[in-house]
Amino acid sequence: RKNEDTFFEGNHYAGRMLMIFSSLLTAMVLYFFSNHFPVKTIVFSLCIGLCMTIVFVYVLTERYLRDIFFRDGRRKPKF
Repeated sequence: RKNEDTFFEGNHYAGRMLMIFSSLLTAMVLYFFSNHFPVKTIVFSLCIGLCMTIVFVYVLTERYLRDIFFRDGRRKPKF
C-alpha cells in the first residue's frame, strides 16, 4: 500500500490468483461428491485447501509486487 498504483496492481493480481484457486477447489469438491466421499472428508479437505489458498495468494502476490516495484513504490523499468 505504498501508493495507489501498487495497491491496484496487488489487488488485481491477487484477484486473478483467487479465481484460479477457487476453480481448483470447486473441481476438487465436485470430484469428491461424484466419488461419494464422506462429508467429513470433503469439509476437512476444503478447510485445508482454503488455508493453503490464503497462504499461496499472499506469498505469490508479494513476490509479484517485489518483481515489478521498487521498495519505495516506484515501478521498475521494463528492459
